[in-house]
Amino acid sequence: SLYQKQLDDLEALLDPAKVQAAVKEWVENPPAPLTDVRRADEHRVCYVGKNTKTMHKDHWKDMAATANAASLHMSSAASFREKVKAVGS
Repeated sequence: SLYQKQLDDLEALLDPAKVQAAVKEWVENPPAPLTDVRRADEHRVCYVGKNTKTMHKDHWKDMAATANAASLHMSSAASFREKVKAVGS
């Protein structure tokens, strides 16, 4: 089928040994799970004044925008692509 051909074409671009080498570190020592994948943390910051934050702190306590959550370094798709490139060179 057309989809099978597209899948075969994509798989031909990947070298299984390079992919295994790129993910070896994460397989042996997995990163912590992502907390919220709907939006990057830097885009979930609450832009309100400190008095407003203080006044609503009980209502907003579990909101990602006010929790000061941070993405984990080297746990994104971009970092995976960089690792695969580094292994390939």
